[in-house]
Amino acid sequence: MSGIPQHVSILQSDEESACLALSDEAADRAMCDFYESMASRARQQRRRRQRMCLGPLPAGSSKRNLSELYLDLGQRAELQASSRAYLRKHAARLGSACESSLRGLVALQHFFDLDLGDLSLPRELRRSDDEFVDETGPNQDVSLQMVMDATRALYVVEGATMDFASELSASGLDLEEVPHEVERLKADFADRLVQCVRSCLGSHAHSCPELLRAVTNAMSQSGLANMERACSDCPQVVVSGGEQRLVFDLRRADALGVATWALHLLVEKTDFESCLAVVDEEPWFC
Repeated sequence: MSGIPQHVSILQSDEESACLALSDEAADRAMCDFYESMASRARQQRRRRQRMCLGPLPAGSSKRNLSELYLDLGQRAELQASSRAYLRKHAARLGSACESSLRGLVALQHFFDLDLGDLSLPRELRRSDDEFVDETGPNQDVSLQMVMDATRALYVVEGATMDFASELSASGLDLEEVPHEVERLKADFADRLVQCVRSCLGSHAHSCPELLRAVTNAMSQSGLANMERACSDCPQVVVSGGEQRLVFDLRRADALGVATWALHLLVEKTDFESCLAVVDEEPWFC
């Protein structure tokens, strides 16, 4: 593998042919609904800034670039063509999917593709503000967000589990008593996590730094944000109290002689006492 990966596949299955095929009509409807909703949000944000007399977003800013992506008909047509190709590729598997699920898949594929595309763009053309380690060293080209998030999640890389909370408990260190030792343990954990990811990617981590950037960025809050945004048809839920389990699972999944990796993301919230669900931008307490 050389150069920048051009596409992220959210769905892959050897059993696709056993499922009802997705019609072009259903695919186009889901795709058009999603992109029109994104364009509508961009127009609303523009009108909101005008009402607040804030003026246009600065040229070259990620927010302006993202907004223009949906408002410019030429750029939107290119996005739709990419989504259409994705849906057709997996048409055999998606025939039984409801419209909401189809829109969610289109959205998720699109958001990850945007992140991937940003890796080859100059800063003034990017649609996000993701940052990566620039300094030469073991963490070069790794997502800064993943390094900062490393102690907040459980990671499974090629079947090996890494959990900072468990390591901290086993160490017997107390953050209030020996904060410097805990910080050292955090840094060591992040370094070992990066090394595990590099080992999983093999020689491609060196020959294709964009792959390392894409994978580590997906294994961070940025990847989770893409999932959350893709679930726009579902109520956005904010919980009070309880426990949260966050898992990133990365492993090789080579197919037909092509170097391939599978990344699974899981967020689980339990034992909370109350939550706030936002439906159609209106809060509902439950």
